[in-house]
Amino acid sequence: MVAEIRQKVGAGVTAPPGYHIEYGGQFESAEEASRTLLLLGAAVMAGIFLLRYVAFRTARDALLIMLNLPLAMIGGVAGVFVAGGVLSVASIIGFITLFGIATRNGVMMIAHIHHLVERKGMTDVLEASKRGVEERLGSSL
Repeated sequence: MVAEIRQKVGAGVTAPPGYHIEYGGQFESAEEASRTLLLLGAAVMAGIFLLRYVAFRTARDALLIMLNLPLAMIGGVAGVFVAGGVLSVASIIGFITLFGIATRNGVMMIAHIHHLVERKGMTDVLEASKRGVEERLGSSL
Protein backbone atom coordinates (compact mmCIF):
# COMPACT_ATOMS: atom_id res chain seq x y z
CA MET A 1 0.00 0.00 0.00
CA VAL A 2 2.78 2.45 0.89
CA ALA A 3 4.68 1.45 -2.25
CA GLU A 4 1.60 2.35 -4.30
CA ILE A 5 1.30 5.69 -2.50
CA ARG A 6 4.99 6.40 -3.09
CA GLN A 7 4.59 5.60 -6.78
CA LYS A 8 1.55 7.85 -7.23
CA VAL A 9 3.00 10.72 -5.21
CA GLY A 10 6.35 10.41 -7.00
CA ALA A 11 4.64 10.56 -10.39
CA GLY A 12 2.26 13.40 -9.55
CA VAL A 13 3.97 15.67 -7.04
CA THR A 14 7.08 17.74 -7.65
CA ALA A 15 8.62 19.09 -4.46
CA PRO A 16 10.18 22.53 -4.56
CA PRO A 17 13.99 22.75 -4.19
CA GLY A 18 15.08 22.01 -0.62
CA TYR A 19 11.96 19.98 0.20
CA HIS A 20 11.45 16.23 0.24
CA ILE A 21 8.65 13.83 0.99
CA GLU A 22 8.91 11.50 3.97
CA TYR A 23 6.69 8.59 4.91
CA GLY A 24 6.61 8.26 8.68
CA GLY A 25 4.47 7.24 11.57
CA GLN A 26 3.35 3.65 11.92
CA PHE A 27 4.79 2.68 8.54
CA GLU A 28 8.22 4.00 9.47
CA SER A 29 8.16 2.12 12.80
CA ALA A 30 7.09 -1.13 11.13
CA GLU A 31 9.77 -0.78 8.45
CA GLU A 32 12.49 -0.19 11.07
CA ALA A 33 11.29 -3.14 13.19
CA SER A 34 11.28 -5.41 10.12
CA ARG A 35 14.80 -4.35 9.20
CA THR A 36 16.03 -4.96 12.76
CA LEU A 37 14.36 -8.39 12.93
CA LEU A 38 15.85 -9.44 9.59
CA LEU A 39 19.36 -8.44 10.70
CA LEU A 40 18.94 -10.20 14.02
CA GLY A 41 17.52 -13.23 12.20
CA ALA A 42 20.68 -13.48 10.09
CA ALA A 43 22.83 -13.21 13.22
CA VAL A 44 20.74 -15.90 14.89
CA MET A 45 21.20 -18.21 11.88
CA ALA A 46 24.97 -17.82 12.15
CA GLY A 47 24.75 -18.41 15.91
CA ILE A 48 22.64 -21.54 15.43
CA PHE A 49 25.21 -22.94 13.03
CA LEU A 50 28.08 -22.14 15.41
CA LEU A 51 26.31 -23.73 18.39
CA ARG A 52 25.43 -26.84 16.38
CA TYR A 53 29.03 -27.09 15.21
CA VAL A 54 30.27 -26.86 18.80
CA ALA A 55 27.68 -29.36 20.03
CA PHE A 56 28.22 -32.04 17.38
CA ARG A 57 31.86 -31.25 16.51
CA THR A 58 31.27 -31.60 12.77
CA ALA A 59 30.24 -29.09 10.16
CA ARG A 60 28.37 -31.88 8.33
CA ASP A 61 25.93 -32.42 11.20
CA ALA A 62 25.52 -28.68 11.69
CA LEU A 63 24.75 -28.26 7.98
CA LEU A 64 22.28 -31.15 8.08
CA ILE A 65 20.40 -29.37 10.84
CA MET A 66 20.51 -26.09 8.92
CA LEU A 67 19.02 -27.84 5.86
CA ASN A 68 15.76 -28.09 7.79
CA LEU A 69 15.38 -24.32 7.68
CA PRO A 70 14.71 -23.81 3.94
CA LEU A 71 12.24 -26.69 4.07
CA ALA A 72 10.47 -25.09 7.02
CA MET A 73 10.46 -21.77 5.17
CA ILE A 74 8.39 -23.30 2.37
CA GLY A 75 5.56 -23.92 4.82
CA GLY A 76 5.97 -20.47 6.36
CA VAL A 77 5.81 -18.74 2.98
CA ALA A 78 2.71 -20.75 2.11
CA GLY A 79 1.16 -19.63 5.41
CA VAL A 80 1.93 -15.97 4.70
CA PHE A 81 0.47 -16.35 1.20
CA VAL A 82 -2.74 -17.93 2.55
CA ALA A 83 -3.02 -15.13 5.13
CA GLY A 84 -3.03 -12.46 2.43
CA GLY A 85 0.60 -12.22 1.40
CA VAL A 86 1.54 -9.46 3.85
CA LEU A 87 4.92 -9.86 5.52
CA SER A 88 4.42 -8.13 8.85
CA VAL A 89 6.47 -7.95 12.02
CA ALA A 90 4.27 -10.68 13.50
CA SER A 91 4.90 -13.00 10.55
CA ILE A 92 8.66 -12.38 10.77
CA ILE A 93 8.54 -13.36 14.45
CA GLY A 94 6.58 -16.43 13.37
CA PHE A 95 9.39 -17.33 10.95
CA ILE A 96 11.96 -17.01 13.73
CA THR A 97 9.86 -19.34 15.90
CA LEU A 98 9.46 -21.75 12.99
CA PHE A 99 13.23 -21.81 12.49
CA GLY A 100 13.69 -22.60 16.18
CA ILE A 101 11.30 -25.54 16.01
CA ALA A 102 12.89 -26.86 12.81
CA THR A 103 16.33 -26.57 14.40
CA ARG A 104 15.17 -28.41 17.51
CA ASN A 105 13.75 -31.24 15.40
CA GLY A 106 16.99 -31.51 13.45
CA VAL A 107 19.03 -31.60 16.65
CA MET A 108 16.82 -34.36 18.05
CA MET A 109 17.18 -36.39 14.85
CA ILE A 110 20.98 -36.06 14.66
CA ALA A 111 21.33 -36.82 18.38
CA HIS A 112 19.19 -39.94 17.99
CA ILE A 113 21.26 -41.16 15.03
CA HIS A 114 24.44 -40.56 17.05
CA HIS A 115 22.85 -42.55 19.91
CA LEU A 116 22.13 -45.46 17.58
CA VAL A 117 25.70 -45.48 16.27
CA GLU A 118 27.47 -44.96 19.61
CA ARG A 119 25.23 -46.77 22.11
CA LYS A 120 23.39 -49.37 20.06
CA GLY A 121 26.45 -50.46 18.11
CA MET A 122 25.15 -49.77 14.61
CA THR A 123 28.15 -49.52 12.32
CA ASP A 124 26.43 -48.47 9.09
CA VAL A 125 25.58 -44.76 9.36
CA LEU A 126 23.09 -44.98 6.50
CA GLU A 127 21.22 -47.81 8.23
CA ALA A 128 21.35 -45.90 11.53
CA SER A 129 19.94 -42.84 9.76
CA LYS A 130 17.12 -44.87 8.25
CA ARG A 131 16.29 -46.50 11.57
CA GLY A 132 16.53 -43.15 13.39
CA VAL A 133 14.07 -41.56 10.98
CA GLU A 134 11.68 -44.50 11.30
CA GLU A 135 11.84 -44.39 15.09
CA ARG A 136 11.47 -40.61 15.34
CA LEU A 137 8.58 -40.50 12.88
CA GLY A 138 6.95 -43.52 14.50
CA SER A 139 7.01 -41.83 17.91
CA SER A 140 5.32 -38.68 16.55
CA LEU A 141 2.41 -40.46 14.85
